[in-house]
Amino acid sequence: MSTVVVPLGFESGVIWLDGEAQHQVTLPDASATLPKDAWLVWWSAFADSETAAALTLTRQRLADVTGKLGVVSPDEHIKALYADGLLADFDVSAPEEFFRHHKLYPLADGLGEVEKESGKFQIAREGNALLEVNLHVYAIWCMSMYDSSLWTTITRYATDINAPAEEVVESVARALPAIVANRCGFLQSS
Repeated sequence: MSTVVVPLGFESGVIWLDGEAQHQVTLPDASATLPKDAWLVWWSAFADSETAAALTLTRQRLADVTGKLGVVSPDEHIKALYADGLLADFDVSAPEEFFRHHKLYPLADGLGEVEKESGKFQIAREGNALLEVNLHVYAIWCMSMYDSSLWTTITRYATDINAPAEEVVESVARALPAIVANRCGFLQSS
């Protein structure tokens, strides 16, 4: 597994400043106002859900994609978004540190377990199932907003069901980029 890029923050829409669209992203202690090119880079970290699910969204891939969208100097925007806490590296093979410092907020609908497919749960938006996940991922996705960090949710859940925490951590780590890219949840620093 590898280190992938994940976007942080909640998009709260456009405001107009001097006739120019500026995109607002809400963070725990502030909000960021992004001009078009910076917003395109940030938004692109969500846009390619297949790349996110395949765990292959790297900084280079993000720069390549946004360059093709016409963003001038995408590497500079990427650096600035990292500095502003709007993008983060997520090491899928060693996620504990990231989980300790981030919180996941669900943004979609839980459809529950798939009929006749024990152990598969669906997460949907507007009635369309976007993700099928295992019970561990589904439970963490459902409960994560109530704890101070993903790590707290995972360890509490693993203890409650008497499961090895490593099993839950691995499942959540593999699913997290797809959850965020499909806009089924957003991440914030905790």
